[in-house]
Amino acid sequence: MTRLLQLSTLLAVAGLSAATATAAVPTDRSSIAFASGRDGNPEIYVMTAAGTHIRRLTRNPKYEGGPRWSPDRRKILFYSQRSPKGDVWIMNSDGSGQRNLTRSPAHDADGAWSPDGTKISFDSDRAAGSGGGDIFVMNAGGDGLRSLTQGAPNDHNPAWSPDGMSIAFTSDGKIAIISADGSSGRTLLPGDHAAWSPDGKLLAFDTNGAVEVMAPDGTGVRKLAAGTEPTWSPDGGKLVYVGAARGRHDTDLYVMNADGTGKRDLLSDHSNASDPAWR
Repeated sequence: MTRLLQLSTLLAVAGLSAATATAAVPTDRSSIAFASGRDGNPEIYVMTAAGTHIRRLTRNPKYEGGPRWSPDRRKILFYSQRSPKGDVWIMNSDGSGQRNLTRSPAHDADGAWSPDGTKISFDSDRAAGSGGGDIFVMNAGGDGLRSLTQGAPNDHNPAWSPDGMSIAFTSDGKIAIISADGSSGRTLLPGDHAAWSPDGKLLAFDTNGAVEVMAPDGTGVRKLAAGTEPTWSPDGGKLVYVGAARGRHDTDLYVMNADGTGKRDLLSDHSNASDPAWR
């Protein structure tokens, strides 16, 4: 009997481990992670690109937001205020294995993966005398920390280019681009939440409550919609963004074609959704 119980226990554990490993890889090859207060507290959720099968990934009384998929879709970075000023955390795509990556008394936020998944950029006020935020890069395991910007009034929201050579970010209210090694940079025009198209030919961003796109050199600016926080679909054919909920003072997620046509509400549930990340 003891041997049978031991065998049953081993098989159950093995089955649970296999189920967990399977759950960590989404079966839907196009998913959107986002933050929402639908359950009374800002948490991380994931859903299909059609806005269905919504699953809650985090359960914590503190604020959580800013999810970002790893390139292989197995991990998600996110921001959590479980520590006094907030840190960059990581979890499996099914919500398991949550751990603090930055572990700093400073404010660390806006984690973003490099295209090859080996590095993570984020913003932090840890630099002495910065007076705001700077852009940092570390290895995906949390070691090898180095700063890319120093002493700027407020640098935040980094986003890697698809070739891994550049990082777009917001610097004192303007979109800027810096080389991934920090050797050179340039400032473009007012805006926030820059997001590279998958082919690297466009940057989507928001400014004055509007979603716009431009070339990485700052030319060809076009307004697409009223909204904020745009992010591209994996094929570059669509954008998901945050917009005002119809007739209410909260926000929903919307999707549109890359040229601004075909706008539609993904959620329609007035749940104060934000921080979309499409993978």
